Amino acid sequence: MLFRSHRPIERHAWPLGAAIIAIIVSLFINDRKRVPSAPRLIKHEAAVAISLLFLTAVPAFAVSGLDLYKQGQYDQAYSQFQGDLQRNRNPADTGKIHFDEGTAAYMLKKYDNALEEFSQALVDRSPKLQENSHYNLGMTLEERGDLQKTTKEELRDLENAKQHYEQALKLNPDNKAAAERLEI
Repeated sequence: MLFRSHRPIERHAWPLGAAIIAIIVSLFINDRKRVPSAPRLIKHEAAVAISLLFLTAVPAFAVSGLDLYKQGQYDQAYSQFQGDLQRNRNPADTGKIHFDEGTAAYMLKKYDNALEEFSQALVDRSPKLQENSHYNLGMTLEERGDLQKTTKEELRDLENAKQHYEQALKLNPDNKAAAERLEI
């Protein structure tokens, strides 16, 4: 069982989009007494309002990498996490994004990439994220070991997997999944 990190989905763009729509609608509402004047270009204003609506609505409905992962679209989720990592401005989220990218790479059977991402996630100070990263490193090494061409490489990967399961158990002795994998 692979663990995923849990990051809140930022939906601050939704109320912002609603506020922009309200401002656009308020442009069409006139609370002053009408005085006969030259005809207005309502069609032009409506076109501008609709254009602004589409420009603000598209980012609000963007799908997150975690949503794509949950839907089984691992390739797209992997790409989304890579983009998230490049756009990330909060160093506290870097480990979580590496971890998420590693889980997507694992599901795509890109074991070398998954190992790299889980290793990057170990830098995070969160004991839970470190525990899950060690466990996932063990799982990835086991899977990669099964694909190795020589017995020597396979044994090396299995030994490394064992060490990561032990590390996961040091961080959380109640981790039943790591204890089971260690016994196997």
